[in-house]
Amino acid sequence: MKIGKKHTLKKLPPTVAKGVFLSAILAIVPIAFVAYKTGSTTLSIIFVYLPIIVILASLYKTIEYLLDMIDERNTTIDSMRSQMSILNNELDVLKHVAKSEHLYEKRHSIFKKFVKELGKATTPEDVIHTLETFLHKHFEGVKGFSILIRGKQALSPAPLIRKGDTSPPQIKLEIPGRENIFYVHIGYVPGYVYSHEIEDILELFSLALKKWEDLKGSITDPLTGAYNRQFLELIRDYIEDKDSQYTLLMIDLDGFKKVNDTMGHEKGDEILKNTVKKIQSSLRGNDILIRYGGDEFVVIVSDTSMENGLRVAERIRLSVRNNLISTSIGAVYKRKGAEANLEKIIKLADALMYIAKKDKDKVVGGKWEGKPSQR
Repeated sequence: MKIGKKHTLKKLPPTVAKGVFLSAILAIVPIAFVAYKTGSTTLSIIFVYLPIIVILASLYKTIEYLLDMIDERNTTIDSMRSQMSILNNELDVLKHVAKSEHLYEKRHSIFKKFVKELGKATTPEDVIHTLETFLHKHFEGVKGFSILIRGKQALSPAPLIRKGDTSPPQIKLEIPGRENIFYVHIGYVPGYVYSHEIEDILELFSLALKKWEDLKGSITDPLTGAYNRQFLELIRDYIEDKDSQYTLLMIDLDGFKKVNDTMGHEKGDEILKNTVKKIQSSLRGNDILIRYGGDEFVVIVSDTSMENGLRVAERIRLSVRNNLISTSIGAVYKRKGAEANLEKIIKLADALMYIAKKDKDKVVGGKWEGKPSQR
């Protein structure tokens, strides 16, 4: 009989079944013996076969009762298992909530400390130092980071800061600031930075870069949209980084003073804006254009060889030249691994530019070889 089947016969309690069975045995044994000795068919039917039928019926009811009991026990066990499953699910939820609360408290504590330290920063350099310290202290998988910046009027991002190892694998973040967009590349050790930590890191960078913007002032030239001279100071770390490789161009406009004197400053401003557009169209996505002052510009041709740097300088010279102005360009190549000093490299590029200016409409290149002097 299949367990779980609904039985329609009346249940017989085991004690009753047992009593019936024993009584029937005790009653029929002597009578069955007599029937057997006398050979009476009637007595055999009444006192042998009929009791056997009764006994079998009693056994059937007893078995049926036991199977019903098994069904009930199985139903109870299934119900208990279902309740246990519900309790386990509720326990998992409680564990998740407890873990989430722990993570929240930990994150809240980290951000509280970070904001407190950030409040002590008085320079953009202090902000970056605070950020770097917190990342290494609270996120052991972070190897280093680099930040690129693009002003509202700038056409392309420029490298701003690089700290530590930023080689792949990387986390890439785009963070809108108040006045700029920042592109952050974070080098990390696989398996040591978790998904929820990426959100925390994003928040730390967002807080730090907004503070950085508050302290650094404007970084773009209001007339042309190019980066200004102050920006050159902000990227000093990149310029002087031993791992950086670039060609720095010092550009001066030939004939610009004459245009200002004969055609007026309004015409001069127009030429400056057009010149920036032409220079920018000659650059690659990660090159940097800075208005150094007046009609002088600095271009940093990033991550390239000297040959490519001179090629870019030549493109600039040809794109800017017209019947009113031309360019004289000094190009200084800084190789990867060389120590550098911002003021010294600018001075060398300026000297090469003045050599080019003797002939005008010319590019003169050189290599940075010396070590930086103490500032």
